[in-house]
Order: sequence, then C-alpha cells, then structure tokens
Amino acid sequence: MGPLELINRTDDELRAWAVSEDPAVLEQTLEEIWQQIRDFRLYAGQPRSAESEHSARLARACLQAATYSGNGRLVVQACRMLAYSLTANEQYEESLPYHKRAIEELEATGDRAQAARARLGYIVALTHAGKYREALAVASEAEAWFKENNDEVGFARVCNNVANLYDRIDEHERAYQYHLMHSEVVEKIGDQEGVAKSYHNLGICLAAMDQFEKADQMFQNCENLSQHLEIMELWAQAIYNRAHLHYLRGRYIDAFRSFNRLRQHFQQTGSRRHSALCDLDEAEIYIQLNRAKDAATLAQRAATQFLELGLHREEAEARAFLGLALLQTRKYAEALDA
Repeated sequence: MGPLELINRTDDELRAWAVSEDPAVLEQTLEEIWQQIRDFRLYAGQPRSAESEHSARLARACLQAATYSGNGRLVVQACRMLAYSLTANEQYEESLPYHKRAIEELEATGDRAQAARARLGYIVALTHAGKYREALAVASEAEAWFKENNDEVGFARVCNNVANLYDRIDEHERAYQYHLMHSEVVEKIGDQEGVAKSYHNLGICLAAMDQFEKADQMFQNCENLSQHLEIMELWAQAIYNRAHLHYLRGRYIDAFRSFNRLRQHFQQTGSRRHSALCDLDEAEIYIQLNRAKDAATLAQRAATQFLELGLHREEAEARAFLGLALLQTRKYAEALDA
C-alpha cells in the first residue's frame, strides 16, 4: 500500500489491512514511509509547511496501522515518526506523549542508543512547549550517554538542542559555548546541513549578545548554504531572523520589507506561529516609531494567534506590546487589561 492509499483509507479499512497483511510487507511499507518523511528534511522549530502537515498525516496513519497489527516494535517506530512530524509541524504539546512513549519503550527493550537519539527530538519539543526544566533533565541524560559512548554525531545534536534551550531562556553566554561545540563537530564530520543550522543558531545567539555584525554574517552564510542545499524552511527562518536584526540595527525600511514578504510566505505554508512572529516584530517597530494604532492592531492579532497556539511566552510579549501601544494613545484602562 502506498502512502496516499494509506492516509485515504477509512479506519475499518486500515484495521483490516494491518491485521491481514504479511508482517514483512507491513514493516517494509512503514519503513518506506519513514524514509519519505525523512526525505522532506523537516526539523523542529521550522515554520509549518505542506510537507510537515503531510508527514503528520502519514505518521498518524502509520501509528494506527502499527497498533492494529499488534507489533510493538512497529508501534515504537510509528510513535517516533509521529513525534518527529508533529514537532516539525508546530504541534509541540501534542507531540510530547509520543516522544515519551517511544523513549520508554526503547529503554524497556534495552535499546539505549535509540532511546538517547529519541531524546533529541523530545528536548526540542519540550523547549518549544515552554517546559525548560524538563528539557534540561532529558538533555542531561542524552548528553551523558553520547559522551560515554563517544558518539560525536549525537553529542553535536544534543549540544545544538541545549544551546537553543539556553537561548530561549536568555542565558546566551552558556548557549554560545554549546553552539560552538556543535559547530566544531559538524564542521569536522562534514555535515553540511548541520553547518547551515549552526550558522543560523549562532546568528540568533550573537544577535542576542549585541554582536550584530557577526550575527548578520552568520545569517547571510545560512541563507546561502540552505538555499544551495534546498532547505527552504531554514532559508526562510534565516531571512526572518535577519529581518529582526535589521530592526535592531535601526534599518526599519529593510525590516518592514522583509517581514511583509515573509508573512505572505508563512501564510501560504500555514505557519501561524511565524506569521504571528512577523506581526509581533512589526508591532515593536511601530511602537518605536510612535505609530500606536498600527502597533496595537498587530500586537492584538499576534497575541490572539499565540493564545490559540498555546505559546504563552510569546503571547505575554505580544500583550506587553499591546499595553505599550495603548498607553501611547492614552487608553490607560485598556492598557491595564491588556
């Protein structure tokens, strides 16, 4: 059964197929779909896209089929597929039970190597869901295993995830050290995709440390390499973060131009989070320019989107900008309620 056939089957048809199919054929089908999902080159934190939505649908159908088959190993594989796809599709909270289930099952069967790798995605999902303490605990377990077993690739990936976590909680000096460790390893092993991601993450960290020239160069490097590798969602993210850097450097016209172009891209791909982030950044610029009405409109829209997505940190930031915009228009009572 091909991927399109699988996702278009009714629940009863899927059950009948999974129960009656030769186990070897079922296993091969799920492996082919898993490879197709990997070929999309999705990554956690990317803007939602048609590919990430399609992957989530495929993975969900695979988990149903695996569950009906009664094959525990296939269930674990399908859980990992779904956790990976949901995380790449900005469905962080929904992905968490599947990450956790896969890790627990792998540990129970003694496959500590795969359990350590499964923790990598779990760290990112927890981070984006705002569960930072849990993410650090999971990262500590993964980092220890990779060090003990001299797994450079796994160690590089956990360094990247921990660095992003520290960036998110504004501990940028600690983040920078992990970013450098990640960069050294991916350069050493010739992982070009890893290098592109490293450029992007170093740019974010350097910008937060007010090293704007270095940050701009990192984002430019990421744009060039991700476009060459055809990792277009990473390319879009690099442009987004470079647009924010334009704002920080006072280049408002360049920033507005980039945000407007990116908002259209994110709306077309269904990335509500990144579309709302564009609104948030533009609202901040309008506050600086004393254009309170425009700032309030965008901040309110961003806050509503973040609330619906369950992104409470971003929602709080949007409401803070809304309050500032309302204060500029002397709507003091409304500002207190924002």
